[in-house]
Amino acid sequence: MRPIKFRGKRIDTGEWVYGNYIEKIDPTKKESTFWAALIHDRALTAVEVCRSTVDQFTGRMDNKKMEIYENDLCIINTISDTIRLVIFDKGSFCFSFKAKSGYYVIYPIRGFNDDEIEIVGNVDDNPELLKGGEECQQ
Repeated sequence: MRPIKFRGKRIDTGEWVYGNYIEKIDPTKKESTFWAALIHDRALTAVEVCRSTVDQFTGRMDNKKMEIYENDLCIINTISDTIRLVIFDKGSFCFSFKAKSGYYVIYPIRGFNDDEIEIVGNVDDNPELLKGGEECQQ
């Protein structure tokens, strides 16, 4: 069973933080606030994160033993250097990319070994990787 955890960018510093997430509901505001709850020095610490950057851990690692999260941009070394976006679709984590035919291709991450996958960035830190080439579905 994979650990359930998330990442998100802190509102105050822009730094990535990892852990569980808590949704704080303030009845005076229209939108809820997302918080990343982290265990640090055996204490629970919560920091506010940007909602659009909250991604879930897939339970998989890449060829460098880096954790793979939703919205990571990856290359499958055994296929091609086409950048693929990690998404959650129909109950599982998948890779997505726009094929030359114009159709989006989506296939499960579970069909690949960890040593075949290499993270090259993510949509929040590296949006330029999605421009000029094949686009990914979000």
